[in-house]
Amino acid sequence: AAVVDRYPKDRVAAPAALARARLLAVSGRLDEAAAAAADYLDAYASAGAEGEDVVLAEWGTALLDLGKVAEADGVFRKLLETHPASPPAADARLKSDRSGMEED
Repeated sequence: AAVVDRYPKDRVAAPAALARARLLAVSGRLDEAAAAAADYLDAYASAGAEGEDVVLAEWGTALLDLGKVAEADGVFRKLLETHPASPPAADARLKSDRSGMEED
């Protein structure tokens, strides 16, 4: 986080922010991972940084694993609307269906 905070426009800031989100997820700190993924997308997705579709899928999965079904479904819905033909979209469809079943 320090690199991104100190040098937000540096060429390594976007990869560092994405790596942070992924490392937080792997370490089980899912709340922080979800927030870091959201921050990454807010700051870098419009600049053409690494696959928005992949990050949306990872963010939605973290939220789903936290039991934040409605939030996860919203993220998956955004993925399906913005990248319907991307490889992560198929997985998002399944997870979105799963999250819908969990709400019932």
